[in-house]
Amino acid sequence: MNINGKKAQVAVVEDDDAVRQAIILVLTSVGIDAIEFESAVHLLNSVDAIKSVDCIVMDIRMPHMSGIEAYKKLSVLGVHLPVVFITGHGSVRLAVEAMKL
Repeated sequence: MNINGKKAQVAVVEDDDAVRQAIILVLTSVGIDAIEFESAVHLLNSVDAIKSVDCIVMDIRMPHMSGIEAYKKLSVLGVHLPVVFITGHGSVRLAVEAMKL
């Protein structure tokens, strides 16, 4: 998949290795490159690496730092990318908070 003449690239932030690999498999099967991060902390330690991505797919519930906390920190760092939040344990409150961001 191309966006503005370049191959689309997505950062995948998910602490569960099997889920992360499944998301990457789906993305690559449709021609989207993926950069993987096993935690929000790893993502924030690699801010320069994600400046070329088009979107972030991020788990909301992760150990040490939630996806929402990571999103807020990215914003403070001047990284403003679309984020698709995913979770296996959601709630209405969590969905509303994510949508407001």
